[in-house]
This record gives sequence, C-alpha cells and structure tokens, in this order.
Amino acid sequence: MSKKNQITEYTPIPTQWIGPVRVNGLLANSQDSEEVFLPLATYETPMWPSVRRGSLVFNACGGINVNVVSECMTRSIMFSTENAFQVQQAWQIIFQSQQDLENELVKVSRFTTLESIYPEFVGNLLYLRLAFRTGDASGHNMATLGAQTIQRWILKNISYLQYGSVSANYCVDKKVSVVNGILGRGRSVIADCVIAKNVLKRFLRTDAEKCIICIFKKI
Repeated sequence: MSKKNQITEYTPIPTQWIGPVRVNGLLANSQDSEEVFLPLATYETPMWPSVRRGSLVFNACGGINVNVVSECMTRSIMFSTENAFQVQQAWQIIFQSQQDLENELVKVSRFTTLESIYPEFVGNLLYLRLAFRTGDASGHNMATLGAQTIQRWILKNISYLQYGSVSANYCVDKKVSVVNGILGRGRSVIADCVIAKNVLKRFLRTDAEKCIICIFKKI
C-alpha cells in the first residue's frame, strides 16, 4: 500500500496502516529486505502517530530484523490404557517408531510432514501433541488428517491402547494456553533492531543512558 492510499479502516475496532517499515529477513522479497505497511488496530488512536514515528526510527537504523524460528500446526490425540505402566510402555514404542509414522503420512498428503511428538501422561491416559509442517496452508484440516492417520497406525500396532480422542485439547486450538507459547503453534517470530546513538538523539530527543535510567525508575 502506498502512502497516498493510507487511510483509517475498521476491523471491528479502529485500524490504521503504519509505515512503511523496512523489514529484514529471509522471507523478504527484495535482497532479504522490503518495506511494508503494518496494520495497527487500537482504541488508543493517539498511538498511530506515535508508532508511525517509531517506524522512522527503525528505518533510520536499517530496519527491523525478523526471523521465523518455528512453524507448525498441532493436533492432540489421546489414548487410554488399563494402567499407568502401559502408558509409559506405549510411549517408548511410539517414540521408536517415528519413521514409520512419517511413512504413513506420505500416503495421505504430499505436503504434511511430522515435525515432533510431545507426550503427556495423566494416570492411565496418554496424550500426544503432534506438530506438523503444512507448507503454505494454515493446516488445520491437514493436521487433523495427519493425526487420524497416526492414531490409526498406533491403535493397529499397540493392541492394549484404546481410542480416546482425535483432538484432545492439548493442541491447543482456539483457546488461550501457555502450552502454545512454550511448545509453539502457528508461526513463532522474533524481531529486533539496534538503535544508533545519533538516531536516538535525532528522532527521540534522548540518549541510551537516559532511557536506561527511566526503565529502572519504573521498575
């Protein structure tokens, strides 16, 4: 979007495009860098000019460095057993059979790959949080199909496991949970920008020492 076409829009809350902001990263379009406009949705509309001024700071320092550190879609399958001993026993078999599970996925999807399996034991219940790479798709349906495929293989090859659920909440889907923050779901992104001394003085009318003192006073 060009600056000429920059307007205030409504998502269901007031939204305005901020920028352009220079973004540096492996997924940028031109020489690992591109300028983009970013949507800022907020009821605190005075933040728009403030954040826009911040974008000038980033651009003066060469842009924001952005990196996608993980990318996956998750689904959690659950099994029940007669006792807790069988839960641990079953997990050892599954852990050693991940290549077989990946081979099963190839039969149902060209794009879905199994990234990881994270187990959780609750008494005689075994939860498996499956993380899939799903190409350019968000991958909700692909993850469900992959989970069904893996679950069928496990039930077929471990006779003492019983079906519990193909989506047992440990995904975690459409809910707030620290699990997604720790184990990841969707795209996890990190970003940073080193602000030079002359840029601090020019755009923010301060210096690094005053910024540090201000931060510690607030703490």
